Amino acid sequence: MQHQGVHYETRTVFRGPGYAISTRRLELDVSVVRRELEIVWDDLHANAVRVVGSDVGRVTAVAEIALGLGREVWFSPAFFGYSLEQTAARLIAAADAAGLLYTAQPGRVVFVAGSELTLITLGLIVGKSVTERPRRLKADPVQLSNGKLDEDLAVLMPRLRRVFDGPLTYASLTFEQADWGRFDYVGVDHYREARTKDRYVEMFQPFRSMDMPMIVTEFGMRTYRGAESPGTLGSG
Repeated sequence: MQHQGVHYETRTVFRGPGYAISTRRLELDVSVVRRELEIVWDDLHANAVRVVGSDVGRVTAVAEIALGLGREVWFSPAFFGYSLEQTAARLIAAADAAGLLYTAQPGRVVFVAGSELTLITLGLIVGKSVTERPRRLKADPVQLSNGKLDEDLAVLMPRLRRVFDGPLTYASLTFEQADWGRFDYVGVDHYREARTKDRYVEMFQPFRSMDMPMIVTEFGMRTYRGAESPGTLGSG
């Protein structure tokens, strides 16, 4: 199946030492959500939606609306700045909620078991914040070969499958190392920007060689001039 989806943000909280900020969606108006999802189907011609956020109740509410409109949901909780065990506990609770939806709508819910955990969780590489860890990683790339991400996923996946019977994926950074045999889809966040535009497609090759369905879980860029500039990924 060709999955053509849109990322739908319900409100994600970004936590770090001494701060917590979030995407700006303070209220979740059901009528607005329904209308926006209709636009996703009718005008953008998507057949799936990746519903993202830190509040599992919000993600579930939007997922229910999307399923009611007859489309596929990629249930994608987002937890920033927690320890590995805290993140795992939250993902398992989210998978339990997604499992209820999957039971009611079999074949139409995929669970995204976290994203970019190397950078957004505490404990996989050195660094106290999501801004510090990339700097530390750039200075010492050998940290990627420590195997901690794959060890964490190896423990997490059976716990998720006990509460969620549907297909599972993980939204990986292009440089993260995971055993994809544990999943049903290969998932990769891959942005086309100044540093990667000349080898954007080529960078998919290691993922495509696994003989598994592959999903680009994040792509694109913000819409202001210069968003693709080196090192910014549209964030400033």
